[in-house]
Amino acid sequence: MPAGQRAVGAVVAESHRTVPAAFVAVKVPLDVAIGHAQALTREYRRLVGVPELLIAAIGTLLGTHPLCFAHLVEPGVVHVPDSADVGVTIDVGKGLHVPVLRAVQATPVRDLAARLMAHRMTALRGAFRAGDLTGANILLALHTDDDITHAVPVILPGTSCAVSLAGRQTEVFLDPAGAPAQRTVVQLGLAYDHRVLNGRDAVAFLRDLGNLLLQPADG
Repeated sequence: MPAGQRAVGAVVAESHRTVPAAFVAVKVPLDVAIGHAQALTREYRRLVGVPELLIAAIGTLLGTHPLCFAHLVEPGVVHVPDSADVGVTIDVGKGLHVPVLRAVQATPVRDLAARLMAHRMTALRGAFRAGDLTGANILLALHTDDDITHAVPVILPGTSCAVSLAGRQTEVFLDPAGAPAQRTVVQLGLAYDHRVLNGRDAVAFLRDLGNLLLQPADG
């Protein structure tokens, strides 16, 4: 196997061996976020999609959900960082990479979009440096093909949470007047270390994350 795949396998094996993981997912309406991302793409003349909005939203939750960014130092003791450093999965056919977007909580969406695109181009060239791939304190795993309904991500060793974004789904629902209507939804998932968080904490984090997609910020 290629060296990159062996490295991925080692990380996944270590995660399964050492982290008592649990998982929960919520369904989030996505039409507002899609429209907002399209408007920002036109305004900034750079690609802004739902992943970029989600990364920005994750960063804003550092203050209200600090344990989702913490790592276990020893049994019963965690370290809470002062920066949201988000690892994002990228696979363009040359192996899986998880480059890190640092200080997301202090970075505008337009700059996050530029940095994420730069990472995609680096993945195409296979030119990541070690420093690009280390230091994440939370993971965003992208599984955005439209036929993917949900995905359970791996918690990186040294982190407590991994968010997953699945594919878009179209569903029929009843609007406030009781009439049938159509909307786009997505499953947001969270794998979490049960030594640090419980299901209530995970659901609260996902609900706040979903609400931020319903009311995405400019920037």
